[in-house]
Amino acid sequence: MSGPKTGSYTVISGAEVKQVLDQTLAQARSIQSSFMALAAEAGRAQENYGNLISNTLSPPAIPIVGGYWKIVKIEEWIDASRKLFLEQSARLRREIKTAELEALRLQREADILVKASNALRGDTAGTAIEASAVIPRLDEVTPEQFALEFGDALSKVYSQLDIDVDAADRKRLEALVEDAISSRLAERQAKEQHLQFEIRSINQVWEGRRNRRLAHIALREKLSSLPGSEIATARSLVEASSADDREVDETLRKTVSDAVDAAVGRANRIFVQEQAAAAFEELGYELQEGFSTLLATGKPAHVHSVEMKGYAVRVQQHRDGEMQFRVVRDAALGGDENLRDREVEELWCSDFADLIAVVDDNGVEMAATYALEPGEISVQRVDDFPFQAVAAPRSKQDIAEQRLLSKQMFIPSGGSQ
Repeated sequence: MSGPKTGSYTVISGAEVKQVLDQTLAQARSIQSSFMALAAEAGRAQENYGNLISNTLSPPAIPIVGGYWKIVKIEEWIDASRKLFLEQSARLRREIKTAELEALRLQREADILVKASNALRGDTAGTAIEASAVIPRLDEVTPEQFALEFGDALSKVYSQLDIDVDAADRKRLEALVEDAISSRLAERQAKEQHLQFEIRSINQVWEGRRNRRLAHIALREKLSSLPGSEIATARSLVEASSADDREVDETLRKTVSDAVDAAVGRANRIFVQEQAAAAFEELGYELQEGFSTLLATGKPAHVHSVEMKGYAVRVQQHRDGEMQFRVVRDAALGGDENLRDREVEELWCSDFADLIAVVDDNGVEMAATYALEPGEISVQRVDDFPFQAVAAPRSKQDIAEQRLLSKQMFIPSGGSQ
């Protein structure tokens, strides 16, 4: 089949793999930000309470990788880091509460000493002071016992919390935990039930925020690095939706998808044009001036080789992922047209297979979807032929010899013939 041909092509891309990787890395970076906030909180607590507050531990560096199979490693890092964050956060809360209670105890002891000293000096206007009025009962629950119970309860609460819950919501839950363990047994069960309800509500809020944030990140990644007015419009809609913390609805998804399809299709067509031009040149063909520009505007462009003087291959690209190739002839060329036409078509048939192999190596999968036998239709004559014609046609033997010489010119230095 060496007559006119149509080839369909697909541009090989790792865009989907990159999208999954970027979403996973976004989750990992969110956890890193949570660790940074926790470390800052620990630093402030150390300024107030000194060595009663331990340093927070940071997770190892995110295993940033470029291959799909290593995404699993990042997910493993996320799971381990979530666990470490909850442990660190619970320990910090326990240490802060212990430090606060210790400070309160010391203050109360100081107040007691002041009151007792005043009483001994008679500063109480001569009124007798009972020891129980001056010294509070501290033996019911010691600060150490309270801190231990508080820390255990808080650890259980934190183990149920979404990783993104902020400091304000955590402090609100801390207050509920403290209130529950300070209550009488008759009230404690109801307060613990209320605490669980608040945990579920807070988790739903933060999970929803994270899902919306990740959905917007996914749309941004689809639009990233793509040119075009439709991309700019879609990007502005995504940013407006993200700023309002809205759900990503189907209308926005379709807008982004249509914009990406248009931009990717245009970029793929340009890429295929470039690769086709490079492949033709690698095979020894001369390109018509403005070859890529002609293809980009939907017009036919031409190529020919030294064996094809007076003939050319007309190339035309379509938006649906097809590229057509057809041998054409200079209308001014004379000679035995039928024999010469068949010879050139046979020559192009051989080179077409080579063309497919070259573009495939460079990222364009191309396959013939339509082809005619030589002579099934007449070779089209072109009045405005883009290359200089030859006065007389050459014989088939001349063509074969010139073709062999042309191919030898492309053998690398030191290579065998």
